[in-house]
Amino acid sequence: MTSNLPCALRSADFLVPCATDRVALAKYFVNVRAVSLALATSLSTEDQGAQSEPEANPTKWHLAHTTRFFEAVVLMPYTSCVPFDPSYLLFFKSYYESLGRRHPEAQRRLLTRPSLSEVHRYREHIDAAVLKALDKVDWDTLKSIGPLIILGLQLEQQHQERIATDALLVFSCKPLPPT
Repeated sequence: MTSNLPCALRSADFLVPCATDRVALAKYFVNVRAVSLALATSLSTEDQGAQSEPEANPTKWHLAHTTRFFEAVVLMPYTSCVPFDPSYLLFFKSYYESLGRRHPEAQRRLLTRPSLSEVHRYREHIDAAVLKALDKVDWDTLKSIGPLIILGLQLEQQHQERIATDALLVFSCKPLPPT
């Protein structure tokens, strides 16, 4: 799967920047988020919605879950961002019960809506809002959101590992090999 990663990315693109360096943080954000999409491009729409077992997650869910972090933890508390879709705050939430209810983990395969294309629109919308915030927020807000963005990107990288392993698990359960 990693053979589909963009060739233009170098290890230097993944050095964690200073949390208050707007330009470096924006570049890091774009690079890390691009890897998730690159991992998913080798999977069909159907592959991205499959959940092979209750502890695994569909790729589509991983893509939306990491996006939800940036929306709920970075944008909503520190900008005038309103939820892209309030139901996403429930559907794509994970373990943190203190942040409210969540959709049962074992039933994530049943989330046929939103569609994969809608999850991609969600990512694009939130990514644009994060980049705009990095460019426009005042210094004090930047000092607050910078470390949260880095934390969210570390979550994203963790989910990139999960995308790869969960997809391999799906393939191991299928009667036909991936094409």
